[in-house]
Amino acid sequence: RGTRAEISEKVSVRIEKEIIDLVPELMVMRSQTGGGFAWITGGAGDPSIIEFHLRLVSLEKRRRSTREIEGILRDRLNGLIPGTRITFGTTDPIEAQFIGGRPIVVEVEGEDLDLTSAFADSVKAILEQTRGCVDIDVSRKTGKVEYALRIDRQRAALYGLSVNQIGSQLRSRFEGFIATTYRKLGEEFDIRVLAHESDYNDLDKIRGINIQSPMGPVPLVNLVRFEKELGPVDIERKDRTRVVNVSCNLSGRILSSVVKELRQGLARIPRPPGVEYRITGSAEQMRESFADLKTILIIAVILVYLVMAAQFESLSDPFVIILSVPLAVIGALWMLFFTNTTFNIESFLGVIMLAGIVVNNAIVYVTYTRILRDRGLGVTAAVIESGRTRLRPILMTAFTTIFGLIPMAIGYGAGAEMRYPLARAVIGGLLVATLLTLVFIPTFYHTFHRGKLEYD
Repeated sequence: RGTRAEISEKVSVRIEKEIIDLVPELMVMRSQTGGGFAWITGGAGDPSIIEFHLRLVSLEKRRRSTREIEGILRDRLNGLIPGTRITFGTTDPIEAQFIGGRPIVVEVEGEDLDLTSAFADSVKAILEQTRGCVDIDVSRKTGKVEYALRIDRQRAALYGLSVNQIGSQLRSRFEGFIATTYRKLGEEFDIRVLAHESDYNDLDKIRGINIQSPMGPVPLVNLVRFEKELGPVDIERKDRTRVVNVSCNLSGRILSSVVKELRQGLARIPRPPGVEYRITGSAEQMRESFADLKTILIIAVILVYLVMAAQFESLSDPFVIILSVPLAVIGALWMLFFTNTTFNIESFLGVIMLAGIVVNNAIVYVTYTRILRDRGLGVTAAVIESGRTRLRPILMTAFTTIFGLIPMAIGYGAGAEMRYPLARAVIGGLLVATLLTLVFIPTFYHTFHRGKLEYD
């Protein structure tokens, strides 16, 4: 912290050249010195922070994924320029405020700055030891180095100066003062007079500044003491409580496994009195979303059952049909496992879709079995005949859906990385449920109706 803007600009140019050389897939790149939301608030921001926003060509026009390119940049840029620290993220800073930000954020709460800072350092050490955690960052930064001017009140009084007079003259020199106002076409423009930057860009020049007093000009060094110290620390608050965030990105591991390992590590370190912590970020949103999706899945299964119960005017036959849903879940999990796809929100949505899709095959089978029984066939004969007769319609219905989802499942097209988990879950669930439906659904149906009268 405390880096001058012109130095940051030179660093920015150097990094831009490296990015252009390393990423031929680059379409647009924008860099901003100052970082954060300074461009929204109109402030200057912190000149020691540089943000780079990269837009790549569409996925079908490149061979490397976003994660692969991010990994290459992380390996090559970190350590390129001494004194710099580079972090990465695939989320826009504004979007991060609404969708959870970084994957893992540990919020450390407490009023004691020393205790919370020490505990945050312990959390950082655990993240550094956890495989897959990269770009680790602590939100509470140490203050930047600055010089404080301590006015010697007794000596200032000898020259007839007060603290306010000395401060006003220094402020006028560094920040300037409005000398007059220029009016043109009904608009007013302030004219500010201030010293040239070359007059105070060196500590010795500042010491030699003359302060006007009733006894004549007095060198500043005769009135103040220059003390080198750290500036104030940034203090964040949440719900009126001081908080420090320790966050990281992920590389090469799924979020749930890293969170599990992190919880085990946090449980081993002593927690100071008055200090609390909780894991937030995308991990918290994932936990909340999964809880909501579980509820939605249960509601979906209940609604499907109620609709079939009203249609069949029976409770047992819809129950047999609904047993195809667990078979579909097994198939979805197998497909995700064999394709090395994470079980995320998209794949969970695919499982919810399966609750309404896979029952179609069982409905076709059970409906025709009931028709055969109404014609006088016994349970065993109806089960066998229905399986033989309905085999082709069941396979046609399932495979038309599977073939239609294959382009999405192989990751073709822009934004495919967000869609293929859903498609793979549906394909796996539908494929396994279709094959097992031809075995288990007849078995379940025969089991539920074997006590009823058989007809030849």
